[in-house]
Amino acid sequence: MVRKFFLDTARLGFSVWSEKDISETLELWGNPEVTKYLEREWLRMKKTIVVIIAIVIVCAVGIYSYNNISDFSYLGCIKDNITSKDSNNSEVTFNVKNGDEIKFFCDSSVKKGTLKITLTNSNGKLIKNFQTNKNDTEQISLAKKGKYILSATYDNFIGNYTVKYK
Repeated sequence: MVRKFFLDTARLGFSVWSEKDISETLELWGNPEVTKYLEREWLRMKKTIVVIIAIVIVCAVGIYSYNNISDFSYLGCIKDNITSKDSNNSEVTFNVKNGDEIKFFCDSSVKKGTLKITLTNSNGKLIKNFQTNKNDTEQISLAKKGKYILSATYDNFIGNYTVKYK
């Protein structure tokens, strides 16, 4: 029987399968001399696929950690842990464009004294007075372009505070 090819190249021919092809295929794939090379390639491909999946997982965990856990994803941070009565001020400045929205993550614990966490513009106008002695998140839209100052002022204070923003 002459085989009819629907696709023919210089080295290969592709045709529709017939019942006769089944026995020839089983004989070919059952021959260990034929399949020993294919098995090696399959094992090599499996190892490559496992390595690629591992790389994707590591990258996904790294990106998640960078964006959600690490301090590297924040624009800035002020924090301190005061263990004996102290009075001081800590501040950080940052610039924004018109309409920027900044998310603030505030966490503080006041054991003694007072703590005041504020956001002001470069002219000294109070934009926000953050609540202390709690863990809070707040997003603030800053209407005007310019420099803003985040400040933590404490008096006879014992406790800790952390304010991050992005």
